[in-house]
Amino acid sequence: MTIKGASQSPKVYVVILNYRGWEDTIECLESIFRADYSNFQVVVIDNHSPNDSVARIRQWAEGKGTVALSENASPEFQYLVDAPIAKPIPYQFFYGQELTPSIIRQTHSPLILVQSEHNGGFAAGNNLFIKHILEEDAYVWLLNPDMVADHQAMSALVAAAQASPAATVIGSVVKSYANPAQVLEFGGCKLNLMTGTASSVLSREEVTRIDYISGGSFFTHLRNFKLYGLLPEEYFLYWEETDWCYRAKKAGVGFTVCESAVCYDKGGTSVGRGFLAEYYYSLNALRFLNKYNPKYIPTVLFFNIFRIGKRLMQGRMNRVDAIIKASTHFVLAKTPSIIKKQ
Repeated sequence: MTIKGASQSPKVYVVILNYRGWEDTIECLESIFRADYSNFQVVVIDNHSPNDSVARIRQWAEGKGTVALSENASPEFQYLVDAPIAKPIPYQFFYGQELTPSIIRQTHSPLILVQSEHNGGFAAGNNLFIKHILEEDAYVWLLNPDMVADHQAMSALVAAAQASPAATVIGSVVKSYANPAQVLEFGGCKLNLMTGTASSVLSREEVTRIDYISGGSFFTHLRNFKLYGLLPEEYFLYWEETDWCYRAKKAGVGFTVCESAVCYDKGGTSVGRGFLAEYYYSLNALRFLNKYNPKYIPTVLFFNIFRIGKRLMQGRMNRVDAIIKASTHFVLAKTPSIIKKQ
């Protein structure tokens, strides 16, 4: 069991943002608490889920809940069900407004549960906790709740960080949860500014082309958030880590990939791959370019016509609607607040 200050190894905060997906989050936690690393605390931030996510996670920590694999799980993850970690797991619960640096320093439980009072998106949810630990000499690992982490991943990330310059962000090798032999992402993505799209890097040969480390598994020292700012909150969903890395890279921050830190991705189970994902991806690409490279906006809007055509051919009418709405809302500078509720 992990206790703050339990070893001389560097401290790691594993920050997991939950929204509705308590089943995935519990499965992720089962994998994290098997880590072959001792000095860490797991922080689960519930982003104002409209269900009983926090209650379910608390029940699991108390040993009153069970682990269920997702439908598309590879058989190799059956151990998460057959040999669950020992319970109860000591935890402390806070509302977001209760958090302060001193309270966090005095919290020694291996698991911290935080309830946000509103859903401000990916960046705001993570920042709710990160902003209070910026003065700590520790690492932070942002991990998506629909990930299952290999037990060696955390120790490998720490070793990679200690062997790298301080101003470094480290990504993981992300493989498919359904087919663990398939590499989905080698740490991060490369940008195509002319089309407003990003594509995953898939091999070590492409690492030098990484433009940003993916937020699904994002490991760095807290000093980098202190020096280069918190995650930008204006995007709500998608392009937050892209923006942060874009700025940090210009300031000299380097990116690397730890090949022995492997995570298995279920693929956007909390948001899905439908209207919301397409809408915010498309809208925020334009916002990002408007902020840093506005000259590419006309080409991206033109390219969106081809994206619409492709979605039409695929019969994905909700995604056609999403791209049209995103492009229109950007041009009209319309707030997407009502879209978040769909």
